Amino acid sequence: MKKANQSEILLPIVIAAVLTLGGLCLCFLPAPRFSASENRMLAARPDFSWQGLWQGDYTAAWERYTAERLTGREGLRAVHAAFELALGKRESGGVMLCRDKSLAARPQINEKLTRRNLAGIATLSNAAREMGLPCFVSIVPYRAEARSAVLPTSYHATPTKDLCAALNIGGVTPLSLSSITDDRCWFRTDHHWTPQGAYAAYCALAPFLGYTPYAENAFEKVSVCHTFFGTGARAAGLGQVAPDTITLWRFSGDEAYCLCKDGKAADFVGFYDFQKLDTSDGYAVFLGGNDGILTVQQTSEDTRPTLLLLRDSYAAALIPFLARHYKIVAVDPRYYHGDVTSLLGEVDRVLFLAGAVTLSESAFFTTK
Repeated sequence: MKKANQSEILLPIVIAAVLTLGGLCLCFLPAPRFSASENRMLAARPDFSWQGLWQGDYTAAWERYTAERLTGREGLRAVHAAFELALGKRESGGVMLCRDKSLAARPQINEKLTRRNLAGIATLSNAAREMGLPCFVSIVPYRAEARSAVLPTSYHATPTKDLCAALNIGGVTPLSLSSITDDRCWFRTDHHWTPQGAYAAYCALAPFLGYTPYAENAFEKVSVCHTFFGTGARAAGLGQVAPDTITLWRFSGDEAYCLCKDGKAADFVGFYDFQKLDTSDGYAVFLGGNDGILTVQQTSEDTRPTLLLLRDSYAAALIPFLARHYKIVAVDPRYYHGDVTSLLGEVDRVLFLAGAVTLSESAFFTTK
């Protein structure tokens, strides 16, 4: 019988040692449950049950826990991202590294959710118009579309145009925001637009919503953070990407506006929650983050026309501009559990404003 050489003996021993060490670390020294770099909770250790084992749920949950809570996760993510780029993929974690060193998420379209969202928007838009309410729909393009000039050369897609075409078939003509393509209008590490981009949208929507926009020189631009890493940076895990700067567009009296979030007065003054700048979700400085329903008034006796804004997080940077012209009732359908249709009788006009990423990748809006 041929004798086993040293390498044949050592290899299984090394593999067993690595697996044992990894298992012990996973059991006693797992990665923290909250990932600050990704701004999300990672998988919890699953509870065992015979039913879960039989149905496969337990093993699937354990696989996710193993993948997400591996000891040294942050360092391993950075190494993996660097390795992907070294192979020439120009992409990590579903996020593309653009030619100008900014980041853009690759669209991941869920057709079923997209159809439901568009059908819900069309239904409520038609209901508003039947009540005589001016109603407008606007879709914020993917950053990958808006900044297509700097994308890797192999990428070509037009999901926002496809969404607009589908709404046209449903009898709703969306207002185009496709001209907002300037680099200053978009965070380089995040999927949202900057206040510069929100201002461009504010000007584009003015002829339809019926106001005269304030000139750019009517705002004071104040930089409040120079170390913002957005959703793209958190998903990609690329350590060499430069951070963004968050610059607010302030105007005289903006601290006097009254904000109520889900029926309670906001715990910050005006439009900006500066404490969020010290967290991993710096974008939440705008309005303090997402809420089911947000009301914005100049005073407690604001008699201006009321705008019902059906929105996602893109509108957070836009609302301070619109609030100079309207009393606002802003509803994020992802977090609002009431009947949106019942609000139509309390407002003067309606605006849907959401990102293509929200409409095509999440359960954003369906009528009840």
